Amino acid sequence: MTDANDALAFQLVRYNDKEEAPFAPEMTHQVYGEQENVFGYRGLAISLQMTAGSLRAKLGFDSEGSLPEGDGVKPDPVLEPLLELLADGQAAKNDAEWREAVDKDKEFRPAGEKVKKEHSIREPRITFEWVPGPDALAV
Repeated sequence: MTDANDALAFQLVRYNDKEEAPFAPEMTHQVYGEQENVFGYRGLAISLQMTAGSLRAKLGFDSEGSLPEGDGVKPDPVLEPLLELLADGQAAKNDAEWREAVDKDKEFRPAGEKVKKEHSIREPRITFEWVPGPDALAV
């Protein structure tokens, strides 16, 4: 039995290859049930990477081993519960599609119109006002 809070790591990926440090969730009951456990794996590590702008996703997992199926006992699904939470087409199907999504993210602009630009000593800040359109939530 693996604690899903320990096994799952989120990571934001930017187009300039600047990777943010992975971080663990505080809770996973929405994905893996009230007990927040994944049954049937030893040394389970689950990865959910997302592009920092458009939030395209890449899922993966690794383990040192899994319980052999038999006598009606089998390991819990690992990626399927996460895929159910994502929008259709949000998860990349392969590494090439993921790399393309990361590269394309440099052109990402949030929906809405730029209403003002603020400057500070540390960094310029841009404020957007979101005005939903008919396909504003399309992936």
